[in-house]
Amino acid sequence: MMAGHFDLRCGLIGSPQRLVAPALAICLGLLGCAHDSAPEPIREWGQVEDFEQPLAVFEHVFWEPRDTTTTREFLRAEDLTGKRVMEIGTGSGLLALCALKAGAEQVVATDVNPHAVANAHYNAERLGLADRLDVRRVAEEARGAFVALRPGETFDLIVSNPPWEDARVGKIEDYALYDPGWLLLESLLDGLPDRLSPDGRLWLAYGTRSGVLAVIRAANARGYPVTMLEQDQEVASLPNEFLPAVTLEIRLP
Repeated sequence: MMAGHFDLRCGLIGSPQRLVAPALAICLGLLGCAHDSAPEPIREWGQVEDFEQPLAVFEHVFWEPRDTTTTREFLRAEDLTGKRVMEIGTGSGLLALCALKAGAEQVVATDVNPHAVANAHYNAERLGLADRLDVRRVAEEARGAFVALRPGETFDLIVSNPPWEDARVGKIEDYALYDPGWLLLESLLDGLPDRLSPDGRLWLAYGTRSGVLAVIRAANARGYPVTMLEQDQEVASLPNEFLPAVTLEIRLP
């Protein structure tokens, strides 16, 4: 795939590839007795091409694997052997688990939703990956991107399918959908110099034109180059909402 470098002055980004997502959300009632040790109710079982086993999706946890169809393709193509990875807003743990499957030495995954923290733990245990996954809860009143980290922790790759819209949050599940005032995005970009290792990268999956533009503006304001990992096209040609999301890569200058 071609990578497109862009900023607001040239107005170019990479075009989303309209792949047909094979990910399906399936209910496996016959397996219920085998997984009755789950710490919370399982809403459904989600099957994606990345794993032979379905992933559990707990009540009150966001699940839409089509968001990250191409992001997961890029993760599958990466050799993360010996690398440290962070996922922000882990939900069911999907991207964190994909990074572990790609060889990551350790993944730190964070989420403000306590149901998501339990969900990611549970899926990691079922897949035999829990020894390399550290899931941490972010306090709701301190929603910065890196508040759950310890001083000096850095990562070779930070990945996130963050909230795509600037809107108010009403309940805990809404943090997966809305980023009021783009405060999470702003804190993420502000913290990059302290949290990315040399030659480290940030991957953000966005499926709204407003979200893509918010990333470009905020990154350009800080002097960060932004690259689309898909093919080039005009920002204006993106629909308001689209699936799968596009993957924006940010590196420090």
